[in-house]
Amino acid sequence: MELAHQISSGDVTDGLRYCFNAVIVDCKANRIPQATPEHLLLEIVRNAQTFAETFSEFRSSIYGIMRELQGYVDDQPRVESGNLRAQPTWQWSAMLERASKERIACGDGLIDVEHMLLALCTGGEARIIAILSCCGVSIERLREVLLARLAIKRAGSRGGQAESFSQVCYLRRPWEEQPGRITNRNGFLVAEVFTEGVWVRANTAQAANLFRRALAVDKLKSGDLVVGWSGERSGVYGRYHEFKDGFHWLYTFAGKLVKHLLVEPYAYQRFDRVYAKVDGCWHRCVYQQNQNGKHLVQTEDRAKCPLLVTELRLAAEHAAIVKAAEQAAATATADEVVVGLA
Repeated sequence: MELAHQISSGDVTDGLRYCFNAVIVDCKANRIPQATPEHLLLEIVRNAQTFAETFSEFRSSIYGIMRELQGYVDDQPRVESGNLRAQPTWQWSAMLERASKERIACGDGLIDVEHMLLALCTGGEARIIAILSCCGVSIERLREVLLARLAIKRAGSRGGQAESFSQVCYLRRPWEEQPGRITNRNGFLVAEVFTEGVWVRANTAQAANLFRRALAVDKLKSGDLVVGWSGERSGVYGRYHEFKDGFHWLYTFAGKLVKHLLVEPYAYQRFDRVYAKVDGCWHRCVYQQNQNGKHLVQTEDRAKCPLLVTELRLAAEHAAIVKAAEQAAATATADEVVVGLA
């Protein structure tokens, strides 16, 4: 009942719900009592709009995949008589749970066909992975394409604020040996690296790294701690403001609004000098690691055990905030003196 409720409720898109229902109808028509994950993948592959058009580079493999999946489905036991009610197997619950995790990781609202394909093809269904591999489909490349397709959908749902990562020009610093970028080619996002004066398609490891970084940039929101790059070797640290007119805008620790071609979220690193808020007060600490969304820090004097905190500042940011507060206090005091003299 829980699985049926998830499928019929608003947790999945209409396109995926159609595929679910089509599998059950097909199983009933062929007197197959249990619907397997292979049934679902076969239904998705049959639907040109959700598979062939999206994954044009795998078009030569589609018929082989369909043949292998159809052969598996044909070998399933059948019920010759009686009132048949086709039911999903227990793997469907695990499959739907994995798809939900993929949805959350991508920051999407509903489970779509691409999330389900990520769960089916790269989430541990050994038979499906074997079929795809035998038909010449690279699982790593398939995952890369699926994430790219989701990014295109996400950009479109925001009204084109960011046209398929177009705001991410170079995902590696310009002086690095192989700068990387994400480009849109005929509706598909492609990871490329700059090698020997030309842009070439990135290998699997490079592409995975580029898409991971691009997704992190795509999810930036106002107030996030970032580092900005515009060709110079030293990055500018600050708090993210917005993406506008082809540039990322951020406030530096000094409060100045500046623009950069590239920003990346700053990830605290071990031994960073930071200030942590503990019991309403800011303490000078040394960063240790992230634990389930919280920050493990050690006070510099080591007077206390390591602390888990949620509010954190880089030492440079804290110093800038304290300096601004002292200047504001000094200005206010000077104004009070002038008023008193008057």
